[in-house]
This record gives sequence, structure tokens and C-alpha cells, in this order.
Amino acid sequence: LRYRGFHPIAAAAFVGQHSFTTRLATGRPDREDLEKAEQFSAEIVRRILQPGEFTGIKIPGQGAPDYGGYYKPKGRDEEVVNFLKAKPVTTDACVDCRRCAKVCPMGAIRQDHPSEVSGICIKCNACVKQCPVHAKQLTDEAYLSHVGFLENRYTSRARIELF
Repeated sequence: LRYRGFHPIAAAAFVGQHSFTTRLATGRPDREDLEKAEQFSAEIVRRILQPGEFTGIKIPGQGAPDYGGYYKPKGRDEEVVNFLKAKPVTTDACVDCRRCAKVCPMGAIRQDHPSEVSGICIKCNACVKQCPVHAKQLTDEAYLSHVGFLENRYTSRARIELF
């Protein structure tokens, strides 16, 4: 941001439920998170209104592991898995409500034939979560293995970071 001419006065890393599974950060943000967000916004206002030059912030973060380039998801066995081409499948339970096509942020699900995913799927699970009859599912084994890896690895409550 500084490189682009901005002068950051605050930053935060908040936690939300993972899009792949309801078992990671379930119910987040919760009341405690929202209270911290309100306190943080009050601190931002204070910084804006305080007289004098604000000296800036340091954002150390937790740092990401060195993947040697792009992120390489791992499966349950901790071996790298590839599910880039995985797309949701539609079961016979589909009632053709087309809600999945409406909520897909990529427009990947055909409106006229919602069982066809003709575009790029980013695995956000919006279609899976919004299907009223649970007809959409991501069943790719590599994807499910990665979800298992995440669920086994990240079991403790992640903390919010404020800067």
C-alpha cells in the first residue's frame, strides 16, 4: 500500500468460517470477534482524529510457510494433492430452483441447466451451502482429502490480529 502512495493507519486479520468446511472456525465471526471489531473501529477513528502526524503501523503477521512458489494443498496423508479442476456435482435430488447458479460468484453454473458447471469453479461452496435440497456436492477425492487435512490440522481457535 505504501508503494502505491497510501498511508495505512490500521490493519487487521479477522477470522471467518472456512468456505470448504463448517468444521473450521464454526460460527466465526462470533460475539467476541464483533466486539473486537467495534473496539478496533473506535481505535481507527481515534487515530484519524488525533492531532499530529501518524507514524504508521508495522504488520508482522504470522507469515505463511515457504511453499517454494504457489500454495500446494496437502491431503490427509500430507502429500500434495491437486483439485484445481474439481467441480461440484448435482444429484438427482435437484429441484431445478437454480439458486446455485444465482449465487455462484464465478458464473460457472449454467442458469439454463444448473447441473452443468461450464466455467471455472473456485471451490467457494456457495452453491453447496445454498442448495435447499443438498443436491450440490464437491465429491473430488483430492479435494475431500485436503478438507480432511485442514480439519485435522487446524483444531484450535484462531486469534484475531490487530495492527
